[in-house]
Amino acid sequence: MRSFWIGKIGASAMAAVMVIGLQISGTADNVDGIKWVPARSDVKLAEFSKGSGLEGSWNLTVTARNCQTGDAIRSFPAMHTYMFGGTMQDFGTGGAPLPRSSGQGVWSYASNRQYAAAFQFFRFNADGSYAGKQINRLQIELSPAGDDYTSSSMAQTFDVAGNLVATNCFTAAGTRFE
Repeated sequence: MRSFWIGKIGASAMAAVMVIGLQISGTADNVDGIKWVPARSDVKLAEFSKGSGLEGSWNLTVTARNCQTGDAIRSFPAMHTYMFGGTMQDFGTGGAPLPRSSGQGVWSYASNRQYAAAFQFFRFNADGSYAGKQINRLQIELSPAGDDYTSSSMAQTFDVAGNLVATNCFTAAGTRFE
């Protein structure tokens, strides 16, 4: 009797594994509203995210600019990830030599390939002590093809007491990470 039930449970488990395998392999296109990405090596994942507008990961070249003249001060690499539901992550290298955390934030669609985003990260002194935070607010324009974007932003830097100590301006050019 025991082996009968073990056989039934084993068969049910195998059926569940086969259904999951079909979904992962891409034969099931839409299950419970989730778009499954086919497990094919000849298809770039970025092709699936292009139809989702800004969603996805982006390599950026960020340029710090003089807010009054627009003159370039310096450029540095960064990476942004825009997730379904309106949250985002930022990782930039522009704070060197002072360390900074990764950034967390939100984004939203405005209209006609236009987006808005805001994120903050924490800043640290050279000795590792907390120095405050920076809040960046971006205006983003996605290209018609969806492969790249440009943005302009204003960043406000606050000390540990929450006092505004600096305002900086940036532009960025982003390409979809593939």
